[in-house]
Amino acid sequence: QAPSYTNSFSLYCNLPISAVMEDEEANLLSFVLRVRVYGLKFDSSVSHSYLVDDVPTGTTAPIGQFHIDIRKVTLFQVRPMIQYDRSGHMDKRSMMFQEALFIMRRMPNYFDRPKDQWNKYRFGFLSKETSKLLKLVDESDEGKPIAELIGRTDYFLVDLAIVPLTQIPL
Repeated sequence: QAPSYTNSFSLYCNLPISAVMEDEEANLLSFVLRVRVYGLKFDSSVSHSYLVDDVPTGTTAPIGQFHIDIRKVTLFQVRPMIQYDRSGHMDKRSMMFQEALFIMRRMPNYFDRPKDQWNKYRFGFLSKETSKLLKLVDESDEGKPIAELIGRTDYFLVDLAIVPLTQIPL
C-alpha cells in the first residue's frame, strides 16, 4: 500500500489527489518510482596518480522512491517531489535532493560546464540491470505522463535518473 505522504504532496503541487491515489483500484495501479543519480564511469587508466581518490563516478544506488500512478503523473510534477520536503509548515530541501546535490557537486565536470550549471539536472531513464542510460528526457517532454515517455511495460525495467548537466555533452 502506498505511504500516506503521497496524498499531502498533491496539496502543494496543484496535482489532483486522483493522480496519486484515487480509490482501492488506484492502489493496485500505484507504481514504485526509484530515483538514482547518473554519472559517467571514470576510466582510471587516464589517471596519473597512484590513488584514484574518492570522487563518485558511475550511477548510484537508489537514493529514494515514490509510489505514483505513472499513467497520470509527469516528470514536471515529480521534480518538486524530489526537491522539497513539505511535511511541516514550510518548504525545505528534501534529504533525497540534498544527497543528490552532494553527489552531483563531487562528480567530475567532464564537459567543463560553468559553475552555475553544477547543481542543475535533467531526467533520464536507466536500465535496472546494467545502469546504462537508455533515454535522456528533453525538458519540453517533462509535461507528458511517465508512461508515455518510457512505455507502460518498459517502465518495470527502468529507474528514474537525475542526470547532472556536468555529465551531459554540451
